[in-house]
Amino acid sequence: MKEENIYALVVANGGAKLKPAEVKTDSNSPKALGPDGKPRDMMMFATPPGGVVITAPSASLASLVGLISRFTARPVVDMTGIEGLYDFKLIFAPEINGNLIAGGVPGPDGAGTSVEPAPSVVDAVKQYGLRLEARKAPIEMLIVTHLEKTPTEN
Repeated sequence: MKEENIYALVVANGGAKLKPAEVKTDSNSPKALGPDGKPRDMMMFATPPGGVVITAPSASLASLVGLISRFTARPVVDMTGIEGLYDFKLIFAPEINGNLIAGGVPGPDGAGTSVEPAPSVVDAVKQYGLRLEARKAPIEMLIVTHLEKTPTEN
């Protein structure tokens, strides 16, 4: 455990505005195993120019913050205490770009077109009655103390 700068996901004043996920037994949508080992609709993300789009038709807040953390400068930690599966669709500007494509969509003449900037992740979660707060908190870290360049046989 190490004390780090994080974003704490908490319930905003006025309470959470979450839509419970619908259980679809005959759905043909792609499935993935959830943390409990049961299949559920897969969380997906896209990175169009100007932002990140996360679609999670059946996700826990813990799973959602894991995916959001890929695009934030600090890890996001669920501190809402809310259990269950909910429907989410978030559009936000990434804080870190990683290997995302930047710039506008190429126009017919090959020149880039302007793209409307997406809201920040802090603003994007507000639609669900949630809030991101910058805090310090202990988080679990994996620390590599030694690495061999030459692989060994299995």
